[in-house]
Amino acid sequence: MTSTHQKDSSPSPFVRTCFTDPNVERCKRTNIWMSFLHALIAGTLAIYSLWIYSPDIHNDYIGHITWLTYLIGCFSFGYFCYDSMDIISNRRGADLWQMVLHHVIVIFTFGPNIVRLKNVGYQTLTLLAEFNSIFLHMRRLFELYNISPHNQIVRLNMYINQITFIICRFGMLACISLGVYHDGERIGVYYYKYIAYICLPALWIMNPYLLYRLLCADFSRKAKSK
Repeated sequence: MTSTHQKDSSPSPFVRTCFTDPNVERCKRTNIWMSFLHALIAGTLAIYSLWIYSPDIHNDYIGHITWLTYLIGCFSFGYFCYDSMDIISNRRGADLWQMVLHHVIVIFTFGPNIVRLKNVGYQTLTLLAEFNSIFLHMRRLFELYNISPHNQIVRLNMYINQITFIICRFGMLACISLGVYHDGERIGVYYYKYIAYICLPALWIMNPYLLYRLLCADFSRKAKSK
């Protein structure tokens, strides 16, 4: 499950780590490309897994596990740990802690599943959000390389981004919310409380806000270009 990165600024003076890069433009470029590649790999493999392992994975999101679905989760867990450090080390601004919060939620959601070899089906379903992130990060790449918003590919990406945001993020959240409500404490007693009372409410709040920001940015840019 990923969030949108909006305005970038200079490296944070508050936390300097081995990830801190004094070259702002290089840091920004690296972050966008890393995010795009993660979304491309994880999002594509998540959709492939949900299709190729159907109906078994959909019949048992808790007990399902294969090497592919397990390794996708491990790959994404590693990425979100890395990206959290990169954000803390190189960014500041109003959206910094929003992104960190999103990443922390994902890390604490994926970590127990990876260790316990449980709920891997739910984890794979969650990564549907990364399919939408492909187009979110393509949007950032177009902006990075100053490609005109009038470009047909840019405009097509804008509409695909909006559509997949609604389908892949809200659709995924609805499926997981219903599934967790149905399975209850089978996913784990304490883990259920975390998912039901912290993780899902936070994501149901964050994603409408992110969609609102995305639509405002898209349509304000479209109005300015006229």
